[in-house]
Amino acid sequence: KKTEVLNKGVERFCWLHGINLTTSLRTTLRKLACIFLVRGDRDSNDSSSLVIAGFGSEEEAPHVVHLEIYARWDNKLCVRRIGGNILIRDRNRRYSNPSSGIETFAQTNMVDTLLSGRHPEWDKSMKRALEEEISRFLEEIAADTKGITLDSKLFRRLKSKAKNKKRVERLNRRLIKSGNRSFKYGFERPGPGTSYVQSQIFKLSPDDLAMLARQLIDVEVVFQYSIGGEGRGVGGATDVVSITKEDGLMWIKRKDTFDPGLNPRTHHGQRHRARHI
Repeated sequence: KKTEVLNKGVERFCWLHGINLTTSLRTTLRKLACIFLVRGDRDSNDSSSLVIAGFGSEEEAPHVVHLEIYARWDNKLCVRRIGGNILIRDRNRRYSNPSSGIETFAQTNMVDTLLSGRHPEWDKSMKRALEEEISRFLEEIAADTKGITLDSKLFRRLKSKAKNKKRVERLNRRLIKSGNRSFKYGFERPGPGTSYVQSQIFKLSPDDLAMLARQLIDVEVVFQYSIGGEGRGVGGATDVVSITKEDGLMWIKRKDTFDPGLNPRTHHGQRHRARHI
């Protein structure tokens, strides 16, 4: 049964890409597919996401857990957690602050751009730029350094090692990490209107936080419409809740279709001050 599924998958792949399927190619593609499945890799477009937010019994601050759930294979369900300080395929971009923070998930390209100060594809562009510029950078230094010539064996070895893709990737990650740290915490006295938003949102009341969440979603909607032109993948009525140790889960803004019986406390008056601070 599994062999039949693999064969059909290989045939469909070749048909979609207009590739002539030979016996050797079929064998190679089946091996690659097996490696893909054994490693537990999955296409993120074929997954569903679940986000769990709240407090653990011993937590002083709220926590968000983002799970990606993939199709079952070999009677096993693959679930991957995205969160913490681990970068997974450039998909986990957390913007935290000691006193406050914003976490995003699902269709957040433009929101990520606003919060991080760079487009999600910027990291990849920086890696390519480093690969292209590092040789010229070394040549400029060598030209101004006595005892080093551009045609020497030592310099050619140095340039070759510097252009190694793995070294460039490590350098790019270090630059991004250092840049993030400097961007978030490097300026002690930012000018008016230029404060990093995540360092300031702890001042907002629940209603103001709801307004900010709606505005961020609207930004994503506008850009999706402008770029795609075929409608939007996010947007519409926005539900906003507050989760605190003091009051538990409280609805700040919800659609009228939501059953209030699921949470009788929604009949209590709205909170107009940041009692959670």
